[in-house]
Amino acid sequence: MVVCGVIREGRVCAQYSREPAGVDKRDYYGVRVSEVINGCSLRLENGEILRLIGIETPENEATTKLQADARAKNIPAEVLVVMGKEATAFLKEMVDGKLIDVEFDVLPRDLYGALSGYVFVDQGKIFVNAEIIKRGYTPLVPTAANTRYQDMFKQLYQEAYARSQGIWQQWQK
Repeated sequence: MVVCGVIREGRVCAQYSREPAGVDKRDYYGVRVSEVINGCSLRLENGEILRLIGIETPENEATTKLQADARAKNIPAEVLVVMGKEATAFLKEMVDGKLIDVEFDVLPRDLYGALSGYVFVDQGKIFVNAEIIKRGYTPLVPTAANTRYQDMFKQLYQEAYARSQGIWQQWQK
């Protein structure tokens, strides 16, 4: 069953189905994190890259994207790197080397083939994506078709921003 298509110049360029292509959900309960790549991406013990839905932390090293973000946000690249490293350290503390459960939404993979999911630790007691937003380590990120927790994420973002929590201490004018 087709859920959505990307429409460009009046025609459908890509289609996504509800069935998680090549993803057996059972393989992602109790899977170990082998590496925290950055504040929004993990490498799992099976070698897969997992990007956390609704999370887009600053880069933690000098990249072309970092330079573009710095110009767009009018924040020095050096400041963004520090923020990215803080977000990465927070995520490492939460999940590095631990067993996690991954919950998938409508689209279990992003456009680059990486897994996209919601991460839970401590036998489902801690919702990692929500904690990252709550602590102020990411701006509000549109999640396209993956909207299961969109309302919660928006509320947590607004609260973090209002409290100048996390990266918002430095980003607010």
